This record gives sequence, structure tokens and C-alpha cells, in this order.
Amino acid sequence: MNAPPRPDTRVPPSPSADELGRRTRLRAQDGQPLVPPPGYGQLVSGSTVPAHKLAEARMLWTATRTQLVATPADFAAAERLVWLTLMLRNTLTEQRAIRALVEGALEVLMLPRHRQLMLGFLSRDAVKEGDLSSGRDWLGRCDPASEDLSADSTYRISYGLLETAQGDYTKVLEILGASEEEVPIHDSMDPIAVVLRANAWERLGRVDSAKAELTKFMGRGGQASAVEAVIGSMPPTFHLCAQSIGVARAEVRQAVGKRAASQAGGAMGWLVALLGGGLPLVVLVSMLASEEFEWPALFMLLFPLIFGSMGMRMIRSAKRTKEIAREGLHGRGRIVAVRPTGTRINDVPLMKIDVQVTVNGHPPVMASTKRLIGDGGGHLVGGEVPVIWHPKYPAEVVLDA
Repeated sequence: MNAPPRPDTRVPPSPSADELGRRTRLRAQDGQPLVPPPGYGQLVSGSTVPAHKLAEARMLWTATRTQLVATPADFAAAERLVWLTLMLRNTLTEQRAIRALVEGALEVLMLPRHRQLMLGFLSRDAVKEGDLSSGRDWLGRCDPASEDLSADSTYRISYGLLETAQGDYTKVLEILGASEEEVPIHDSMDPIAVVLRANAWERLGRVDSAKAELTKFMGRGGQASAVEAVIGSMPPTFHLCAQSIGVARAEVRQAVGKRAASQAGGAMGWLVALLGGGLPLVVLVSMLASEEFEWPALFMLLFPLIFGSMGMRMIRSAKRTKEIAREGLHGRGRIVAVRPTGTRINDVPLMKIDVQVTVNGHPPVMASTKRLIGDGGGHLVGGEVPVIWHPKYPAEVVLDA
């Protein structure tokens, strides 16, 4: 018995249009981050499925695909299938399982933008495995001039990766633009576009441009970990941004540490120590050297003891914060509580933020940080934030946001 023919999954090409006008229309769609379907957000942490929810996610994927086989025009189910496929693809590590997942979704999806996303996944995965011929074949089934930003970005990213593997870095810049502003890219694909663009500049001898591209993007809250994840997901033989990523990483982490230490009151620590602790000592020494000294003035020694100690604690905390930012590990944090510390700086309350931290290779831990928050921060509870965590200081964390 012969197997039924596989469905034609090619995406029909869009009618030719003025490229400048098309980019303008695509840019109007930018700035819309990928959001989970209603009720599905609890399945993921960041953009992956936690191990204890993987079976549930797989079951939902299978049920949703079965539903689409029965009712192909159920576009709400198609949106759910695309989202589940993306999250599971980000989570699974075995390539054959990932390919089966993506091809299984591709076979039942009808909308061109949905199909193009799956074709892009298959093209990029083939290129990363060194199968450039298959990568070109999957890419050839895509629409090179889509009016949908996610579909167009998928095509550009996949094409850019193929040309990166082939060593045509001038072509990469032609596809993705010489800068982030030149070509609109969907928010969910910005990190890989930035990495491929920076790598192209570096390979063309412009390490300064590569570093600037990376530093600018990584300086946005949470994007440093996204860039590191992209580079880590690529074959080592690609040597992406080998010269520029280290410099960019150091600059960004230094800025994060400085900002976090300032938010936690680090600069204030020196003022407290010097003014609250040092100034009374100066006054006391001056009195001892004069004839105006009286024994009750010794009570002024309490100020250095109290304020000097307080200031030094704040200075040491700021130093740890900078070390965590400089040398720690990227992860995700879920804010579980925001509490007042009783300290105010410039009339803004310093709040303690308790965070459940998840870092690859480490069990979840509870850690905390401090930040100046004028509105109490109650709206932050339950939200997820990018963090930097160091096993040397497991009870402390730096918010990379």
C-alpha cells in the first residue's frame, strides 16, 4: 500500500512591489513582541518549556495538530500550533525530534505566514547541521517578498544564515541591512539578525562596527542573554563574532553592574560613610586639638560607629553587585515579592525584590536585590525578568532590566 502523497507546503510568491514601500509597510508592523495564546503563558519560562511541563506541552501540540487535520480552517488552533512548535523547538535538543515536530506542523498549516515560519526553521536547522543543499531547498519554498513582517524576517534570517555558512558576508549585509535601522526585523528574531550582521562586519574587517552593533543591542534589558543564546546555539565551526563578542560583553556587563549598584544605593554608601561617619570624627579631632573640648562631646563617636558601619555595608553590597554583573550567569527570574527596606534615597523608597531564579545547569533558587522604586512595585509581582546570578553569592541577583 502506497503512502499518501505529502502535501505541497510551498508558499506562493507575493506579487512584485516597490521594495521601499514594502519595507515601510513592514516597519509599521514592528515592535510587536511574540505573546502566547490566551491561557498558554503558564506553560513556559521565558521562551522554553520547563521540564515538568514538557509532557503537557507535547500533549497539547498533538491535540492541536489533530484538531487542524479535522478542521484546517481553524485559524485560532493554527496560531496555537505555531506557538507550541516554537516553544518546543526552543526546548528540545535532539535534532530528529525537532525536525519531526516542525515538519508535522508544516503539513497541517494553511496560512502562508505560518508555513514560512516552519520552512525557515527547517532551512536554518539544515544549515546548522552542514546540509546547505537542503537549507537552500527549504528556503526556495519560501516567499522572498512577503508583506507579513514575521514571514519576511524568517526569510531574511534563514537566507542570512545560509550566506554566513557559505562565507558571503557582503550578501549577509545586503539581506539584513548594514545596521539595525535599515531593514525591519520581527522582535523575536532581532537577536539572531544582530549576531549575523555583527559577524559579517567582523569578517569584513570592521571589528569596530561589529562591537558597536553588539554593544548597542545587548545594552537593552535582557538582550545580552538572547545574543549569548544565539551564539551558543550555532555550530562552533561558524566562529560567530569571535573577536567582538568578548569586548561587547565586558562593556555591557560593566554598565549593568554600575547601574545596578547605583540603584541599590552604592553611591550613597560613600556619602553615608564619609559624611555620617568621617565628618563627626573630623569635628571631634578639631575639638580635642583646641581648648573647647568637653567630655560629653565623646558621644559623637556613635556617629562613625553607626553611619560608618552602614556606609561600608552599602559599599560592600555595591561591590558584590558589580562582581555578579561582571562574572555571573544569565537566567530568568520570577518576582515573588517587593518589600520596603525602610531606606529612602532622594525621597524614593529603596525596595527589596525577592526573585525565584532559574539558570541552566542549576536548581531554582530564591535570591533578592534592591532597587529604588517610587510606586511601591506591587505591579512587578508575578512578572518575569532577565537576571544575572552568581553561584558565589546564591542569595543575591542582579536584574538585567
